[in-house]
Amino acid sequence: PVLFFGLLSGAALALFLRLRLSNAGARARLLSGNFPFACFRAPRTPDALVEQLCRTWVASGHRPTVVGSGWGFFIGRISARNAVFTHRLKGRTGEFTFLAGTELRVVEASIRKAHGRTFWSTPTMQRISIGSWLARSCHGNSGAAGKPSSYAAANVLVVDLTSRQSARAGPRWHPFDAIKGDLDARPEQYAICAVEFDPARMPRDFWLQKARTDVKLDPFTTSQGLREW
Repeated sequence: PVLFFGLLSGAALALFLRLRLSNAGARARLLSGNFPFACFRAPRTPDALVEQLCRTWVASGHRPTVVGSGWGFFIGRISARNAVFTHRLKGRTGEFTFLAGTELRVVEASIRKAHGRTFWSTPTMQRISIGSWLARSCHGNSGAAGKPSSYAAANVLVVDLTSRQSARAGPRWHPFDAIKGDLDARPEQYAICAVEFDPARMPRDFWLQKARTDVKLDPFTTSQGLREW
């Protein structure tokens, strides 16, 4: 009976955790080093985000940490302290404008299906939030004939977290090219609320054919497969 009920309890706990992690908020909490079973509220609008940032700042006495999907913290093996989550700050607010918690794959699919446009490239992880994608310099890979994926970003709605006073002032729109340097140098001092993309900076969507190259050992000269690659 002890073994039976012990295994049954473990299975129930594992099932509960699996069901809980189907929620984006629980995944973001776990990936950012926070307890996934906690009850929490997440803002749905830029104004609500500012309100929660200020409330967390006052309660903790420290600048809050903005968490999108949580993957950046997981990859960096660091925990987000005084975290404010943006997984509910998502959706389209204009034809090419999306809230910062929207996943990159959702933005790409929406623009491609509606307008036949896409990004020049994208990061390997498609489930990151577009706010983290731009604020944390996860801009994707650019080829010799292309542009980085962030090239499509025209304007960003940003909350300045330099001080409590600047945070209370609320979000303001900035040209992405003008504020990109500050975001790259001090990402913890800014929170992106929304992103507006410029369709003129996005290429037309079309199919590409890929080919596999097998690189085999050649003991006498450079492998033919390596030369093809």
